[in-house]
Amino acid sequence: MLERGARFMSQATIFRVAVWSSAILVLSLLPAPAPASAAAPVASLGSAAGFSVSTEADSAEASLADLTVALTVPGTELPVEGEQLALADVTDPAGNVTGPNAAVTLEATRTVPLGLAGPYSVLGGSVSSAGETALTGELGVSPAGAITGAPITSAGVHVNDESAGLANAAVTLAYADAAARPTLHSIAGDLAATTLTAGVYHAAAAISLSGTLTLDGRGDPTSVFIIQVGAALSTAASSQIALVNGAQASNVFWQVLGAVSLGANSLFSGTIVALGAIAIGANATVRGRALSPTGAIALNANRVRFTNTAAPIVVISPGALGYTNLTTPIISGTTSAAAGSMVRVTIDGATQQTSVQAGGTWTVTAPTLAVGPHNVVVTITDEFAVVGTATQSLIADRTAPVVTITPGSTNRATTARPRTSGTTDATPGTFVTVKIADQILTTTVQSGGLWSVLAATLVDGTHQVLAQITDLAGNTGAATQALTVDSKTYPVPLGAAASFSVLTGTAVTSTGVTTLSGDLGVGPGGLIVGFPPGIVTGATHAGDPQAALAVPDLLVAYQDAAGRTATGAFAGDQNGRTFTAGVYHTAAAFALTGALTLDAQNDPSAVFIFQVDAALNTAAASQIKLINGAQASNVFWQVLGAAGTGANSSFVGTILALGAITVGAGAVVDGRVLSYAATITLAANTFTLTDNAGLLTISVPTGAGNLGTRANVVGGGTISGQLGSVKVTDSRTLSTVGWVASVTATALVAQPGQSIPASAISYAAGTIGRDGRATYTANAGGNLTDASPAVTASGVVGYNRASWDPTITVAVPSGSSAGVYSFTITHSVL
Repeated sequence: MLERGARFMSQATIFRVAVWSSAILVLSLLPAPAPASAAAPVASLGSAAGFSVSTEADSAEASLADLTVALTVPGTELPVEGEQLALADVTDPAGNVTGPNAAVTLEATRTVPLGLAGPYSVLGGSVSSAGETALTGELGVSPAGAITGAPITSAGVHVNDESAGLANAAVTLAYADAAARPTLHSIAGDLAATTLTAGVYHAAAAISLSGTLTLDGRGDPTSVFIIQVGAALSTAASSQIALVNGAQASNVFWQVLGAVSLGANSLFSGTIVALGAIAIGANATVRGRALSPTGAIALNANRVRFTNTAAPIVVISPGALGYTNLTTPIISGTTSAAAGSMVRVTIDGATQQTSVQAGGTWTVTAPTLAVGPHNVVVTITDEFAVVGTATQSLIADRTAPVVTITPGSTNRATTARPRTSGTTDATPGTFVTVKIADQILTTTVQSGGLWSVLAATLVDGTHQVLAQITDLAGNTGAATQALTVDSKTYPVPLGAAASFSVLTGTAVTSTGVTTLSGDLGVGPGGLIVGFPPGIVTGATHAGDPQAALAVPDLLVAYQDAAGRTATGAFAGDQNGRTFTAGVYHTAAAFALTGALTLDAQNDPSAVFIFQVDAALNTAAASQIKLINGAQASNVFWQVLGAAGTGANSSFVGTILALGAITVGAGAVVDGRVLSYAATITLAANTFTLTDNAGLLTISVPTGAGNLGTRANVVGGGTISGQLGSVKVTDSRTLSTVGWVASVTATALVAQPGQSIPASAISYAAGTIGRDGRATYTANAGGNLTDASPAVTASGVVGYNRASWDPTITVAVPSGSSAGVYSFTITHSVL
């Protein structure tokens, strides 16, 4: 490999090249500033004659641009070490050419071959060591020396053996090689605050270093530095030789005629090849070797490493981006540096210092941080004075994320496995924990701040929901909701359409004698044909106000049925199938060629809803059977397309269709056929409209409730809390009678002689959830000594239901005795 490090000078240009062998040269061409009147190129890039030429920056010269370089080297051989003339043409993108054939001088520098001395960290005529000195390479003396002290090395120790003798001879050859290198650069005196680029440097007299000497590889890790010292070399305490921009200690060589003295706690870089003694001060570090064929080498608690040392790995927890909600957070991390290595943590320019602990950990406590971003820089210097660095952007955030649960503080679900969702301003990917009853569910924030979870099966009733989000800084936001689950499938409320056997918005035609037990109707402008001879036991509404009210209610019923959450799916011919209560969906047409059974499982309130996204057709003589208490009034068929029943078939339930309905000749229907806007065709059919008399029921939470605790009861005050879901179900499908839910309470009783009268209890129904066609009114809570109206339903048309979560408030009289009071609240509906 060839080292780069050339400087483009004013007349003859010198290219300094370092080589491992004479086979390949790597040149870096850097221009000197062109005269103001010239349009010469300001940088170089290109290749020719076996040279690979690359761009290198130099802060003292003009910036670089893309250029083309053509080199012509005399003869067929590549340059040997030293100077050699060549010709160069440098062309910029505009076509301006330096030259042509400008004379340049090549300066080639190769490494110093150490031969068999290469594996040694320390090799001399004798070696003495004080303190704990660690070497990474071999240790040796020759030809008749001794090792005193106990330097630590993981490699071999050679005392006057053949290996040490051969290595000693190799040091002598290396010294001669380095001393013979031709140079164009002279140095002298104190090298502090000096920067050297690759090449061969010569000092005729002694050299010293009182501060920092920088060796700049200019981006090339193969750059070679040879410093020839014609006398002694000394460095002061705490001085250092810094390697920058790719410079490597393994490519730095110090050929010293006299003695070498390195100051205490100093950092020295490179291989010392000296004829005199070498003394390394206490706790000094050498990135390189100390080699002297005859001189005495003195060590003192040093670290000597000739291999290239990688910077220690530095990690700041949790990574390049961190968050905290603390005013003075702990900044911590890990490193590959040894325990005791120095750690400097700089936060917004302020630096703190600590050291690496056992296991490679480190921590500091940050100063007070304002809210917002902060720059953290951590530098760790290992035992060989190699520095590793890591950075972090630390965000101080002490604001909890905003969390909402949709639609608000209360919600009602009609499925036992409800999906709970909400929003937040937390970062996408942040974890969300949702507790519903005794279930703990987790998810993450999605794009747009959305989140949702699907609960496992919940029992009917009111459940508390708690959603919590802890942001990356540790701030926790929360929201709560009272979720009422009512998973029972209820009949589809038909409203004013409930009394009709046959109803459509357009036309009804009948042939033969069709008998209807309920009403017959068409919307305004509609047509009825075939009645008589058809028989209507109920009333006929041909576009009258009753029909005008019923047709829109039919559409509402259709939409209600279509919007129910399916609990099962089916497809194709349903011959031989048995369905239990539930909501069933098919995306295709419904077909029945034989018998289908609906099993209520001994629950007369069981409801069956079939959602058909295409047509519905039953074959001739097909039938739908009801068993175990199933009621025709609780069966609903929501049909997107047309519906038809076969001749002499038996059909059960209410058809709610958007398309036409055709009832086959002689078919029997226990239910209704209702089409929103298409013709209904009948043929000598019999309709039975059997209204399930239905029930009017009220349900309340079971178990004991707890309104909480009131401190300092002597002074009186109030205690209030939620009772839980109260629900009224009116399944009287043909009813137009409203209802009133009433409530009463007993006195609150603690120990004998301690009580609070029922008159101190008040009841507020709050928001009412509703289904069906009715007007619900929450009455003002009154004295609960006697039955007091809580909720009233009026304007009822068919099936309806309502639910609420009342607030119970107890006015604790002044002077009441402490204790646990119990009382009973009773609901009724009429």
